Amino acid sequence: MAYQLSDIVLRSTKYPLVFSKEEKRQLEVFLEGFTFETLDVWVDKREFLVRKVVGRMKGEWQMGDLESPSERRYREAYGGTPMDGTAIYTMDIDMQYKKIGEDIAIEKPAGAKTLEGFMKEAENSSNPGALILARRKGTDAAIKGNLAGTRTMAELYYDDHGGYGTKAVAAGPCPHSGAVVNTIFHDEDIATALDAVELDAKQRPRCALIPGVHGSWAISAPLQAERGYYWCVDSEGTSRKTKEILRSTKCPAAASSTR
Repeated sequence: MAYQLSDIVLRSTKYPLVFSKEEKRQLEVFLEGFTFETLDVWVDKREFLVRKVVGRMKGEWQMGDLESPSERRYREAYGGTPMDGTAIYTMDIDMQYKKIGEDIAIEKPAGAKTLEGFMKEAENSSNPGALILARRKGTDAAIKGNLAGTRTMAELYYDDHGGYGTKAVAAGPCPHSGAVVNTIFHDEDIATALDAVELDAKQRPRCALIPGVHGSWAISAPLQAERGYYWCVDSEGTSRKTKEILRSTKCPAAASSTR
């Protein structure tokens, strides 16, 4: 009996997945290409624990069906040839589960310090500025992470609405959720990410948006460890540090590192 991987993933009630319509269609095409030619599962009769899984999984797709919405839009905008041909993938599975439920002994290394002790030593050290810099670098990592997340969420918005919005947003402080409806900045997840960036950057990030099917957008926020520099992301896939402030829907030129 053959088992479809899509039956396991897409119909799972324990791990619900949320996708746009286009993403779900593409995921279904991808998953339905996978078939378990064989699948044997050994279960412990007493404790009902899975002990062993053995099987063979095969995947076969037409390459054109795997083209993502972003790849298609890029090809249509800049030219290119659609993917062609057939992809075939075979994988043998042999997994064994041992020592389930057994206690694990973790020994503390000699000379190990608690986090509280380490922070206290750093604060009392002869170079307290190093701790401040480390904290600012951690803040910058959070800023970069939230801005990177907006790129993914903006593409999901595009797939669901056919564009990044119907209203232009001039370069300036990002609008708060509700201020500019029918744009990516009205999206709840993007609005939450921008609020988090504002909290870390200590000022509202800058945004810009051109509406329409062939529209574009960009978001930039100041870094804390490297004062005078910004981290910028845009609809072209850019994610980089810049020296110049954001003035359009395209990130400024990349800046060299100061540290």
